[in-house]
Amino acid sequence: MEVQDISKVMNAYISNQEMLGGALIVRKNDEIIYQNKWGFQNLEHSRSIEYDTMYRLMSMSKCVTGVAVMKLIEEGKIDTTPLITHTLPLSQIERAYEIFEEKKDGVIKVAVKP
Repeated sequence: MEVQDISKVMNAYISNQEMLGGALIVRKNDEIIYQNKWGFQNLEHSRSIEYDTMYRLMSMSKCVTGVAVMKLIEEGKIDTTPLITHTLPLSQIERAYEIFEEKKDGVIKVAVKP
């Protein structure tokens, strides 16, 4: 598929109601060669998709996301040592999930509930 065909295909998905909306950024050699956004993040309130729209990842995408993350770890692009809040601002995590702490046997465990 050529870059110029992406919008045509995505608009067809939106028109056929196969998806509500989405955003795409394509990079090649650290240069953005294409970016666009389509549709809505909330159809009821007519809120358009933005590049920073947060998406809930459902079961079908977990394995793809896991492989992508492991590849980035192997390439040294993700460091698993620091807390996630060093990489992702806490405000973004709190928007998607309720964060809670549990103390057991002197160890504090931070977890999230959807």
